Amino acid sequence: MIEKKILPTAHSTIDADSLGQLINKLYDFNKDLVCELLHRGMNDFYLLRSKERLFVAQVWRPNTKNKYDLNRQMEFLTYLYKSGIRVPIPQKNLSNEWVFSFQSMEGKRFACVFNFVGGEVFSKNPSESVSKNMGVIFGKLHNFSESFGVNINDKKIKRDENILNSLAYLEDLVSHRTDDLIFYKELALKINSIYKASYNNDNLRTGMTHGDFHIHNAFVLGNKEITIMDFDACGVDFFVQELMSYKWSIEKNSLPEKLWDVFLLGYDSVRTLNKDEINSFDVFLLGKELSYLCGFAKAINAIGHVSFHFPGLDWFSKSLRNHSKLAKLI
Repeated sequence: MIEKKILPTAHSTIDADSLGQLINKLYDFNKDLVCELLHRGMNDFYLLRSKERLFVAQVWRPNTKNKYDLNRQMEFLTYLYKSGIRVPIPQKNLSNEWVFSFQSMEGKRFACVFNFVGGEVFSKNPSESVSKNMGVIFGKLHNFSESFGVNINDKKIKRDENILNSLAYLEDLVSHRTDDLIFYKELALKINSIYKASYNNDNLRTGMTHGDFHIHNAFVLGNKEITIMDFDACGVDFFVQELMSYKWSIEKNSLPEKLWDVFLLGYDSVRTLNKDEINSFDVFLLGKELSYLCGFAKAINAIGHVSFHFPGLDWFSKSLRNHSKLAKLI
């Protein structure tokens, strides 16, 4: 028997030809523009090519972004680019706007067009020299960020709240692993308390950050031109938390610890961390790891298990316990 009921979608793919036609109307591009699906992930990317130029369109999943946050992301990217940091450059359309929207099966979806970034992703050839240069870049980025300024409506990255709000999804994901279920719930409460105390510590400096920098979020061209990619998690956060995101990605992908050592050396050459920031390394790395697992559990039915090279629940169980010991929480 064939069920006639139409089932809803979790993450539909927008037709590339239709998106290309819309972009041709909105932007001052050549009419020979061709739009092709480039990559599906948390959000979708489309290659826009003409005889003369290449661009990339990013389409966000429904109900994951609002227009204010996206506009602030584009303002931050433009500010960094003008300050000398290589980042994707958002393109304004004929209405002088960075962001446009359209209706899809799941509701309104936002999109933006960027210049095309050439090169090879850092994770394909993670050299120490490039890692050190990226440390310099992020030291400068954080220095620039302190001059960028924060608005009252800017998105605050509250990992404690994100963890607690996503904990129910993690409980579903590990419901068959009783020991992990108990441990994660206890750990979430402890991390929640630590973050709340950290918000009152002025030595833990904050500002607009990339939000999710890791080994796959940098493109390298000729070993010198390094472009920092994917500011999708952009928001106000502890600067040192951003560093732990990169450190954790090195561990998760079983890369040499030397990559982190030289990154920190490069960072320190242009920006000095204070004692409280250095002492927060272990607990903020733990917070990054647990928030990643919670976020993955929440989005699993839209992105799938393999989208982020998921290392497995056994790996997370062991790693979180190890990092909890280093942070002196167990």
